[in-house]
Amino acid sequence: MHIDSNDILYVTDSSSDENTNPGWKEGIRIGSVTDGKITGFIDDPDLNGSQEGVIADVNGNIYGSLTRGMALRRYVKK
Repeated sequence: MHIDSNDILYVTDSSSDENTNPGWKEGIRIGSVTDGKITGFIDDPDLNGSQEGVIADVNGNIYGSLTRGMALRRYVKK
């Protein structure tokens, strides 16, 4: 979980599936700390769910840590 200076919350989810949390997908959710509304979502690139950590920089780049392969992935807004 990460909260930036604009009170934007970034949370990873590597455990949701139809058995543990029906209707939710694995990935990174982005939203407002103030009202709790989700404003963005990044799918977990690993079908088995490996997104464990997240941070964002001042330029809006989001970095997710993937446990399988110990990788760090950068996501850029388009």
